[in-house]
Amino acid sequence: MSKVVVVALLLALSTGCFRTRVTTNRPPGGVHVIKWSHTFIGGLIGSQKTADCEPAVVETRLGILGLLAAIVTVSIWVPLTVDVECAVGSHPGPMIRLE
Repeated sequence: MSKVVVVALLLALSTGCFRTRVTTNRPPGGVHVIKWSHTFIGGLIGSQKTADCEPAVVETRLGILGLLAAIVTVSIWVPLTVDVECAVGSHPGPMIRLE
């Protein structure tokens, strides 16, 4: 096996799933809106999407399927799962794009 293949396998196996959680000072209401967010070029370019409610907790995750997609596309496309927990009194609506 060539050194390039070994290094590529080691790099691929050294990556892992990650999770980012951001909390606000708003009390959580228990309503979750879960959507996909598509990022490009290793996450440098991404869609800024949120639920149409006041967020209490926003969590992004890169799961095993997203990791496999990132490996296959050489990090050109990295899909993330975004889980928004709406604050008390907020009503979730359709996804909106922040400008």
